[in-house]
Amino acid sequence: MTDWTTCRQTSLKHGDTETRRICRRGSSGALAYFSRVSNVPPSVPPRLRVSHFPLKFFLNQATSLVAVALVLGFALAGHKSVQANERLLLADDTAIEARLADALADGKLAFDAGGTRRTPEAEKIVRWGGFFAAGRGTLAVLDDGDLIVRAACALDGDALRLTSEQFGDFRLPLTVLRGLVLRSPTSGAERDRLVDELARWTTDAGATGVERVTLDRVTLDRVMLDRVMLDNGDAIEGKLIALDDTKAGDAKLIVETDAGVLTLSVERVRAIAFGRRGDRAAAKDELRFVVGTRDGSRVTATSVSLSQAGLEVVTAWGAKLTIARENVAAIQTLGGRATYLSDLTASGYKHVPYLSTAWPLSGDRHVGGGRMRAGGREFLKGIGMHSAASATYALDKPYRRFEAELAIDDSVFGDDSTRADRRRPPRGSVVFRVYTDGGDGGWKLRHTSETIRGGDEPTAVSVDIAGAKRISLIVDFADRADEHDRADWLDARLVK
Repeated sequence: MTDWTTCRQTSLKHGDTETRRICRRGSSGALAYFSRVSNVPPSVPPRLRVSHFPLKFFLNQATSLVAVALVLGFALAGHKSVQANERLLLADDTAIEARLADALADGKLAFDAGGTRRTPEAEKIVRWGGFFAAGRGTLAVLDDGDLIVRAACALDGDALRLTSEQFGDFRLPLTVLRGLVLRSPTSGAERDRLVDELARWTTDAGATGVERVTLDRVTLDRVMLDRVMLDNGDAIEGKLIALDDTKAGDAKLIVETDAGVLTLSVERVRAIAFGRRGDRAAAKDELRFVVGTRDGSRVTATSVSLSQAGLEVVTAWGAKLTIARENVAAIQTLGGRATYLSDLTASGYKHVPYLSTAWPLSGDRHVGGGRMRAGGREFLKGIGMHSAASATYALDKPYRRFEAELAIDDSVFGDDSTRADRRRPPRGSVVFRVYTDGGDGGWKLRHTSETIRGGDEPTAVSVDIAGAKRISLIVDFADRADEHDRADWLDARLVK
């Protein structure tokens, strides 16, 4: 009998021709050895045999595979999702890479920066991480610009029962609900416009001059009416009295109008704008946190804390929500040490068209009207301008620094672009400049950027403005006149 190992060693020792001869001569012996162990007779056709290799070899390999599987199983069983480092910006001009730290007994917001635990005061936090665009999912639009990507919802008295992958099941008071997007547009720009339309419905309704409407002998202010927007472009105004899209294939809503009660299939509805059911306006100077998740949801919170379960959030409407630590994408503080220019009124603005098109000054939006996005992330605050333009702001407090991130908005790559594709050629090119006036009318140049082009990562800038009474932001032409020059001063802020 030819031993298989000897045959293998011989095959390694000899050339290809002799290897084939030796292995053929030894094949029956190897099979005989194999058949004695496994009781497979030599007459079994080769395609039905497990192998010409000895069973011992396979047993050894199987044992190794089982061992590896067990090790991996134990490793995965004890594995916890590790959150990636994100940039942490503080009001003292600190910018470090950090991740959310594990919870302490006091529950304070803490960050792990390369093994060093940082627990900054909440008012000193500008932003940690970056916000994601909401994408094409169905959305709940709330006060303060909040968005919740949802799976299903149902009207439940004075609240909406909502199911969300990030927040689970919870009740959302109708007093804070601005609208629902049931069939989201595929275009990012169209999606932004629809969300903004839902958010300002009560303002638009109050400005029409049609003050009051009678429904079932009850007279209501028009701003209290709901607006059901159909996918064919029509709209129905009335009072939503039933909605349930939790039943697949049988989702319906019922709306009471001045012409009677209508029952509609949810499949026909694009969006619903909710009328005013109460006012809840947060003071601009109170400390609050905007928490963003990886599916594009974001909620405004009055407090945040860490627990073993994740990030505990107390929302502006009083709900307590828990977000798994690995799902938290961003935390931004409002009402802290940073004052955002978009919350102030410019004392002067001038745009000089390259040809004839005039562009406005935009707050928290790029000049095209959509949400500000750069480097594949979304920014909640900022100033949008188009070359060539200047915006001036009076400084009524002794601010120390002006800070921002400079970029060309990702929207220059197309309406459906939620992030810039780095493989595409740049679009847009501008130079950013910052001037200050100490009160004597003498403007001094404080910062000039390199040429910023579309597709570039946002560039951080921090300028000393101590003693300044006014600040002027200028965006100028660069490579190709004003072509695609949608300039963003992202998170433009004044720091005390």
